[in-house]
Amino acid sequence: MAIIIPVFMKKLKVRDMLLAIIGVVSLLLQCLLRGSWQRPAGLYMSFVAGMFAPISMIAIRSRLSKIIHEDETGKVFSLMATVESIMPSLASVYYSSIFAASIDTYPGLAFQIAAFIFLVKLLSQSIYRTAQLLKDWSNTYWTQNNIFIAVFIFTWISLLWDIYLSLRQYNIYRTTRQVPKELRPEFDSKTFNTCIEYNSLRLRFGFVADVYHQILTAIVLWFDVIPLVWRICGRLLVGLNFAANNELIHSILFVMIGSLLSAISGLPISLYRTFVV
Repeated sequence: MAIIIPVFMKKLKVRDMLLAIIGVVSLLLQCLLRGSWQRPAGLYMSFVAGMFAPISMIAIRSRLSKIIHEDETGKVFSLMATVESIMPSLASVYYSSIFAASIDTYPGLAFQIAAFIFLVKLLSQSIYRTAQLLKDWSNTYWTQNNIFIAVFIFTWISLLWDIYLSLRQYNIYRTTRQVPKELRPEFDSKTFNTCIEYNSLRLRFGFVADVYHQILTAIVLWFDVIPLVWRICGRLLVGLNFAANNELIHSILFVMIGSLLSAISGLPISLYRTFVV
């Protein structure tokens, strides 16, 4: 351990929590091998698998020394030393009882229970490590500009996916010329072809409508139209002799103007859908 720890921390730049996880994994493998492979080879392999087990406590001490106050270091380490000296004696009583009760049926049960305990510890350390990585990642990449770009790209990807699905359906309409067997008792050829033509027209119109609404959405997002409308409402508020900080009237005016602009922008598509399609 005197050589392994400096190599991991100085040369390989491995952090404390990752070292603790390596140690717990080593203990977990050691217990699994001893519990499931009751042969001399299994015993020897368990010693090899558990060679990194002491790293866990060393890494935990190193981590604690960085997060606790200097005045509390001595007390915390004294408590840890006391627990480390008492726990093996207490655990041996329980494990000996389990081993004595299961030696005739499943001799490796005690080691399997220990492996389960180490698995719980491993999961807790892994969750903590993952939370740290996500926090570091969010501080680096989860910026306002990146969120905007991600949302903007997602809206276009969603549109392309919808168009792809609609094109598949449209091709089915174009290539279907005969009434399917399941529908022949209910539809004649003329009615079926009329339905095909109508649904094809609706799909073609849907392509145009989806692209139109997507372009409007892109313009609203890219040119910050919503904040612009909010600022305009603030100027109108002052012009109408209302207090500039009256958020209630400001919000009502914003909703009214926003609804009006939305209705006007969607009017051509709505009229065509109602009276033509």
